[in-house]
Amino acid sequence: MMGSMEDDPLFSPKLIDFKPRKRRVGLIVAVLIVVAFSVGAYFVFGKDAQIPQLLAGIIGLIIAASLQMFAWRGLFNTLMAYGLAARIPVLIVMFLALQGHWGTHYDALPPGQEARFRDIGLIRQFINLALLPQIFLWIPFTIVVGGLFGGIAGLFAKPKNR
Repeated sequence: MMGSMEDDPLFSPKLIDFKPRKRRVGLIVAVLIVVAFSVGAYFVFGKDAQIPQLLAGIIGLIIAASLQMFAWRGLFNTLMAYGLAARIPVLIVMFLALQGHWGTHYDALPPGQEARFRDIGLIRQFINLALLPQIFLWIPFTIVVGGLFGGIAGLFAKPKNR
């Protein structure tokens, strides 16, 4: 049987446990995260992105996600757990799709790169097309976007009295 919302770590009021000074610091860090995320997103999702741009964007996302750890550790831990829980099943499906040549979006090769990726073998395909993007792109993206909306919600939440 499910416990109350106070017992549930995903909805715990403990996540919103700011002091006034922490709110200001959290807001400043949130702004910096948004700026870092915006720059990173431009490089990752920009038109005609090349490998150096993609790497710079992914590094920007990782840095932005890492800043969340200092701004609000409880929310960071929750979002990291959620990101892993959401991405591990996708990795399993992608591995099976690549291995079985399902012909779905889970094993689709980048446009214009079919010959390059078909010749590198299953494990390297999996690492390049599934593992690296799922772990180093989508989990930081989850943390940054979740931190942004969590920070907005945290600004309006009332702090707990101790």
